[in-house]
Amino acid sequence: MSTRDGAVKEETTKTEQSKTEPTKSEPKDDEKDDVSAKDSSIPFLPEESLKKVFLQSLFPFLLGGVSSIGTGQVLHYAQSSQSYVEIPEFMEVTPALAGLKGNIECILASKLSTLAHQGVLSEKKSRNAMIIASIGLQQFQVVIMTFLASIVSLISPVANHSNCQLQSKPILFLFTVSFMSITSSSFIIAALLIALILGARKYDVNPDNITTPIASSLSDLLAIAAMLFFAWLLHDSILAKNWYIGVILLSAMVLAWPFWVWLLNRRDETINVAKSGWITLIVSCALSSLAGQILTKAISKYPDISIFAPILMGISGNRTAMQSSRICTQLHTSSNRPGYLPDERKLVRYLSPYRAFCSNEDDARGARLLLLTAPPFQIVFILIAYCIAYFTDPSENKIPLHVGFFFAYILTAMIHMSILLYLSQICVHSMWRYKLDPDFHAIPFLAGMGDLLGTAFIYGLFAVLASVQTYDGEIIQVVKNATENIDPTRSAICHPT
Repeated sequence: MSTRDGAVKEETTKTEQSKTEPTKSEPKDDEKDDVSAKDSSIPFLPEESLKKVFLQSLFPFLLGGVSSIGTGQVLHYAQSSQSYVEIPEFMEVTPALAGLKGNIECILASKLSTLAHQGVLSEKKSRNAMIIASIGLQQFQVVIMTFLASIVSLISPVANHSNCQLQSKPILFLFTVSFMSITSSSFIIAALLIALILGARKYDVNPDNITTPIASSLSDLLAIAAMLFFAWLLHDSILAKNWYIGVILLSAMVLAWPFWVWLLNRRDETINVAKSGWITLIVSCALSSLAGQILTKAISKYPDISIFAPILMGISGNRTAMQSSRICTQLHTSSNRPGYLPDERKLVRYLSPYRAFCSNEDDARGARLLLLTAPPFQIVFILIAYCIAYFTDPSENKIPLHVGFFFAYILTAMIHMSILLYLSQICVHSMWRYKLDPDFHAIPFLAGMGDLLGTAFIYGLFAVLASVQTYDGEIIQVVKNATENIDPTRSAICHPT
């Protein structure tokens, strides 16, 4: 009897508790939007201290500076190399291809960093599938964008000559070197980025702080070095009797394209990007190609600009890529779905420069850190580049480094970086608001805009300082011997008839 009474008493207690508990009901109409905008299954990314961000990004930043210096030296050397002298179109297509390749690799780094934060790369099966599909997407995009950039390089000489005859061997040489250089260097960078992301998660390092800046910095150096190497390797073969070697290599690059399509079909995300991500890449291609044309014109007038331009664009691109990647990750790992900004804010809020640099929000604090820590390193990088150029220049026309140029360059670099950091806030949040993945759409635009603005700024800086009479021409050295015999319309691929 006592056991039965106890059971009855326990059942009565449960019944009373159920009466006191509120019953669960369907969300009200005003709560449905909030529910649809939230996803509790997505992990939240904790805030990082500025000290941690600075320390983790310090090595990539220094590496980026060294890479930018190396890029400037290699580009300066390329002006006098045999292939670049014989085929001037190389000087126009090289910066454009390097910029495009860097854009695609920054996309890869940013997206894989986001997936690492979301836990997609934690499981072996999903990790392998995503990595393979991402590499396939990268190579798929590289092949198409290299082809488009190479075609664009043919437009200028044809436009400058109303009646001209296209030369098959120089065109074949230009296309083969471009494809071999960009595809091979992209694969190397992709392997490096994957290793860095997997290692970063293992050692509790935020991959946003290291992978995207490294991709932005090393990409240009490796691309230009690869262009010089393959131009040297294939010069005598393609331009002489063994032109068929270029046909074989170029055909192999093109025929590999279906294989990359097959790889990217392993994941729905990469399939969607392959279908819808072309507008921003084409816009980026146009911006980078225009930057290449401006740089070619600038170098023909101020040869020393090739030393300093990569540093200006490289450092700003390094910082902007990191900032954009961090904002993308914050949006993806927050509880807000695409189309909904954090805390249901309006997009107009992110148009404010004050909010971008002076607010207490995480991305604004990061922007201040990136902007204010850049000048000391810019000074060091400029001095190193100047010393290398000064002691390695065999001519008597040594590069001057006037104090006026020194401070004007730092001011220009700060303005350039400020504009890009501000644009990154607008671009990333705008893409998210309109349900576009900012990893795939915002970063290419920002990188292309950075190249265009950086080239225009450094060209304008040299032009303005060269016109200043106070310093009696000592600020900027215009090497007349190097430019007086240069015809801007000279072309190797288009001979007038």
